[in-house]
Amino acid sequence: MRTFYRTALANPALRPLLARAGGDQPFGDDLDPAGAFARIRRAVLACVYEDLIAFELNPFDAALALLALAKLDGEVSRFAPALDCIARSFGEGGRRAPFKAYEWNKMKTPTRILVGGPEVTSAFVLSALALARAALRRAPTV
Repeated sequence: MRTFYRTALANPALRPLLARAGGDQPFGDDLDPAGAFARIRRAVLACVYEDLIAFELNPFDAALALLALAKLDGEVSRFAPALDCIARSFGEGGRRAPFKAYEWNKMKTPTRILVGGPEVTSAFVLSALALARAALRRAPTV
């Protein structure tokens, strides 16, 4: 959402959209008249808050949660469980990478997908940490 604002500010043709958007509806009526983006955002954040970070995490799931929270402007106070999991798990990959490989099996049909080797998981976690850091820097301090 912030990317939209930055793009609109940089592009004179998009400035009228930005002016009409206002408030909590970052896409305005022109791009999302039914408010579907806001509903999807709420549903994804609810899933992250109530399911993904509410129970035992592995570094892959923690990175997935951080990515969703950072991209969807989730509450920064909710970053803590994922960040804690990543910090506690650092080094589990041995000499090859900071984290070991993980399987992803959160689908309706029981399927096991090896996401990648330890290098892939480690890169995914690093990407999530970079986005989380940017989100934490944007967050207002209390």
